[in-house]
Amino acid sequence: MFEFRLKSILNYRQHLYKTAQISLTIVQQKYQTLQKEREELKEEITRQDQIWREKQACGMEAAEHCFYRDYLQSLERRLAGLDEELVKALDEVEQARKALLERKKETQILDSLEQDAKQDYHNFQQKKEQQQLDEISIFADYHKHASN
Repeated sequence: MFEFRLKSILNYRQHLYKTAQISLTIVQQKYQTLQKEREELKEEITRQDQIWREKQACGMEAAEHCFYRDYLQSLERRLAGLDEELVKALDEVEQARKALLERKKETQILDSLEQDAKQDYHNFQQKKEQQQLDEISIFADYHKHASN
């Protein structure tokens, strides 16, 4: 019966590979969430800017003008903060992707070693069986000639 001597290491590497897949999925979802949040914020900025321009055209009081200006500035600061988070999240995605590729390579190497070992085992078994068949044939032939 074939037993791969590095099976426990292979199982561990496969576990690390699955963990890396999950980690990549998590950071990709985080990145997508931040992107969606950024798009929504940009839409809010555009909408509020349009409202502000329309109110300015109709005439507005100084306090309301200051409110819109300050509000838009705060939205712009939030947008800048989101941009920084997006850069970090993209870096995390790239790191997770690299880790996944590394884990995949490690797993594939061990898979390949297992397949090679399996093939060597089967070849050895076939040789052994053929040798036994040859010995039986020689022994039978010897007995056949010895009884004559």
